[in-house]
Amino acid sequence: MSESEQATYKVVAGDNLWNISRTLLTAKNGKEPTNQEIMAMVNEFVSLNSIVNRDLIYPDQVLKIPQV
Repeated sequence: MSESEQATYKVVAGDNLWNISRTLLTAKNGKEPTNQEIMAMVNEFVSLNSIVNRDLIYPDQVLKIPQV
């Protein structure tokens, strides 16, 4: 997938990487992911989006969604 085709997620107030990851994984797999699976996706978000502080994302920030 090229960068122009990269799936993205627009952050809304109250979002955090843990909940975004959990929601995306649940939608993809049809079941609640394990904490280990969620943490792996959080780490991918951090790496892919060059996030310095994983606890600090902003409303209207557009994040690239990792391929899982």
